[in-house]
Amino acid sequence: MFNTENFSDKQEKRSKNDTVDHSESCGGQQSEDACQCGHDHSKPEHDQSRCSDGLEQHGNSDQCQSDDHCSCGHDHSQHHVHEHDEICNCGQDHGHEHGCEVAPSSSLESTGLIPQELKSEAESFIVSGIDCPECAKGVQKSVARLNGVSHASYNFSTSILRVVHYTANEAIMATVEKMGYKIVHRKSIRDSITYIPWWKEKRAVVTGIATLFWLVGIMASIADATPGIRVFVLGVAIAFGAFYPAKSALMAIRNGMALDMNVLMVVAVLGAIYLGEYFEAATVSVLFSIGKMLESYSMDKTRQSIRSLMDLAPLTAIVRRNGCELELPVEDIAVGEIVIVKPGMKIAVDGDVVAGISSVNQAPITGESLPVNKEVDDEVFAGTINEEGYLEVKVTRGMGDTTLDQIIMLVEEAQSQRAPSQQFVDVFAKYYTPIVILGALGIVAVPPLFLGADFQEWLYRGISLLVVSCPCALVISTPVSIVSAIGNAAKHGILIKGGAYLELAGKLKAIALDKTGTLTKGKPRVTAVESLADLTEDQVLQLAATVEEASQHPLAKAVVRYAAEKNITVLPMENFLSLTGKGVQAEIAGKKCVICKPDYAAEQLNIDLSSIAGKIQVHQEQGHTTMIVIYDDKLMGIIAVADMLREESYDTIKQLQRAGIKNTIMLTGDNQQTAATIAKKLSLSEFRANLMPDQKVEVVNKLIDRYQTVAMVGDGVNDAPALATSSVGIAMGGAGTDTALETADIVLMADDLKKLPYTMLLSRKTLNIIKQNIIFSLVVKLAAILLVFPGWLTLWIAILADTGAAIIVILNGMRLLRIKPIV
Repeated sequence: MFNTENFSDKQEKRSKNDTVDHSESCGGQQSEDACQCGHDHSKPEHDQSRCSDGLEQHGNSDQCQSDDHCSCGHDHSQHHVHEHDEICNCGQDHGHEHGCEVAPSSSLESTGLIPQELKSEAESFIVSGIDCPECAKGVQKSVARLNGVSHASYNFSTSILRVVHYTANEAIMATVEKMGYKIVHRKSIRDSITYIPWWKEKRAVVTGIATLFWLVGIMASIADATPGIRVFVLGVAIAFGAFYPAKSALMAIRNGMALDMNVLMVVAVLGAIYLGEYFEAATVSVLFSIGKMLESYSMDKTRQSIRSLMDLAPLTAIVRRNGCELELPVEDIAVGEIVIVKPGMKIAVDGDVVAGISSVNQAPITGESLPVNKEVDDEVFAGTINEEGYLEVKVTRGMGDTTLDQIIMLVEEAQSQRAPSQQFVDVFAKYYTPIVILGALGIVAVPPLFLGADFQEWLYRGISLLVVSCPCALVISTPVSIVSAIGNAAKHGILIKGGAYLELAGKLKAIALDKTGTLTKGKPRVTAVESLADLTEDQVLQLAATVEEASQHPLAKAVVRYAAEKNITVLPMENFLSLTGKGVQAEIAGKKCVICKPDYAAEQLNIDLSSIAGKIQVHQEQGHTTMIVIYDDKLMGIIAVADMLREESYDTIKQLQRAGIKNTIMLTGDNQQTAATIAKKLSLSEFRANLMPDQKVEVVNKLIDRYQTVAMVGDGVNDAPALATSSVGIAMGGAGTDTALETADIVLMADDLKKLPYTMLLSRKTLNIIKQNIIFSLVVKLAAILLVFPGWLTLWIAILADTGAAIIVILNGMRLLRIKPIV
């Protein structure tokens, strides 16, 4: 009855990431074709740095800035680099080779995340075998440097490489394969790479041979074999153990990348050989290869969650066409077609049931533990399982647009976003690594030159310090935890849209909860109808139902539903008007009829309610909402409506308080007395009543001022402004609801409040594990560095300190995959 639906349209979700405003590009002209070149100036190439001088050098490198740099007679100042394969009606073929290398756009970082406006143009590839962030950066930079590539972004967490380019896909794939990694073109969001068991990988075989010869070398040393035999056996171990690291190191140097761990390891092996320490060189190469293999295996395990989502929905479905049942690929099924779902089958598309009755296991999407009954007009989702009945489903969303596809896309984007702790680690590593490398050079040079120390001894110490300087474990400490937590949450029907929101949820001091549909069931029922004039109760109900029929508010639906149950037909009405947050009105038989809150009737319509004040108070003390029925400016009756509390609301509030969130605040548009009754039942710390949607925003802002980090829990539609204002917006019942998926930072796919404490538990455990990983990584590095000066840090200890710490950090982060929802 109290319609607030328009407020969700009036306020967009605030941006939590910096965006670039291109409206002032090209000399301040704001039209889409301000410089008359025929191109969309919303593209990032048209930034101020390129266009303010009036030359309009759209995407050309410095060596290609002339109007006719390749003497083809065409003015290239009018075209984007990524649009040269199109016809622009200028009479020139832009598919020819211009003879000069096209540099990536300088207006945006070419190796950063793909800009929002270019995401639709990006091609996706799946790359496997990358087990460290530095290697990932190397792949990203190498691809970004290719001629014809304007942006490249590699998501280490999901193994997805996205590229904006106009070159051939084969050129990109060849570049990655030369670096020793597998790559496949990703045509659909559900495509994933086929992984083979680690023991069947070529790298595992090579590592196994290296390990075997290393063990033989150990036995040869124990048996006091001749030096020639020991050197040969250990040399074979070195050759096989260092093969892949040397290959990656060569590619890193060739592409001008930073000194990654592969380069440092090769330096360590060469240094050991130079010093005659063959056994040490073999030990280093074998331990490093084994460690990298374990790292790769562990990282693949953390990526399983997103791949398991991709496998949920079948790739084919049975479709009825022209009276025949055909099994077709999902991508060939159009919206509006009828899909047949037999008992035990997975549902392949989103749609509405048009025939049949069954129960459907929605756990893969919503995390609900029990099957949900489905009948005609009910919605079903791709990836869910039809239990025992026969269903015919009319397709509403095809492949690529289903709720499952949106979940996969949101989880991938969430895993690519950097959490605050990861940003700190990246900044730390940026300065830490060069400092340690300079320290290693100082150790090699200063003691021998100025103190007369033995050069070989200090060279060994310098190499050991150089090896231990790579901050692999530190850099990987945060993303592996974020990936594990977000993936685990997605499996249980909770979408967390990024590491930043996951960390914020772990730091919450207060949670504000909407009442209707969140703490209550959202399906109120009429508890009493009282006539106060010469009308029967049914006539009072008829007036109310007539007006409320045009409203979408849950209270209005309760009145209409109750009237239908009593077989009361509505009357003709006209001039409907929503009194936002107060009630509704319309004209019936030429006279105004108003259904509203008591305070609106008294204060705005000057209706004397003194005679019924006691009745209103009794209803409100019972937690019921009262509506006043006024017709022709006369008081006609009272309707009481109650929205029953969810059974899980009691336990949810207790679990939140046990989790350390002591401040739980209910926000409602209901009256003070009803709100107080519900707040007391649930043991809430505070409540705010009689709130309009914009007032909820004001309350959330005040709560943020008081508690710093505040979450808002609502339905994602009418509560959109408050969700957007809060530190973390949490939407209930997001399955099939685009508004909830777009508005909230965390989405509980099922309409299940019990998922809220689990989300808080997961986020807090994630924060703790991230802190453990960072502290452990720093302590190990510090200890290893301190061992250099007395000469106790051997090369094999340095390798163990790096790869061993990385494996421990990964395994610790993987513990988040095992956290189960609170039952």
